[in-house]
Amino acid sequence: MTALELAELKKQVSLLAGLDAQHFDSLAVSGNTVLIDKFPYSEDFTPPFLAGGWGCIYSGPLYVGSVGKIVLVPKREDTRELWREGQVAFAMSRGLTHEHAVRWLSSRLPVKHSLIDLLAGVLQRNDINEISNYMSYDISFTPSVYADWKSRTGITEPAYPKALASFTELLKEVLYGMPVSTNTEEVIQSTPGVRAWDMPNAVKK
Repeated sequence: MTALELAELKKQVSLLAGLDAQHFDSLAVSGNTVLIDKFPYSEDFTPPFLAGGWGCIYSGPLYVGSVGKIVLVPKREDTRELWREGQVAFAMSRGLTHEHAVRWLSSRLPVKHSLIDLLAGVLQRNDINEISNYMSYDISFTPSVYADWKSRTGITEPAYPKALASFTELLKEVLYGMPVSTNTEEVIQSTPGVRAWDMPNAVKK
């Protein structure tokens, strides 16, 4: 990323502070919470204060040279409700039922957003054999056992064992249920590499 591009991104961030609460409410309810799609990680980056009980955080890998996103987060109870409503709507727009969307949102798995399309496809097909095959995966498989499992089941997604283990866990949570988290900050913090500024003390580490 060039210095000019970085300067333009920082300008975009600063302009967020001038937007009104209705703008952020509308984004949240629609589930469209990504404010800036590509933003370089910086240890000294401080997001601006936003109107109407909203804030923003950097979400992404936490090392110099990496690129993440600037996403919208709630700071008050009323905006937390809007945020949760929007996230459920987002999941339903990808093909999940309302019940499954609520369970998906409550998952603490940091890769749940990247797995949602695969999850929706598996749930919509509702193929008992496919689901059973996913459930039979074990992260402790040796390379040879893993290769045999792939050959036997025909499963190719996710392509890497760690992501496959995460997907299997997410599938179990959404299908069979789990204690549903009512702590919105915990759900927000399940985003990979999230760093929070100006968030409630409960989520600051």
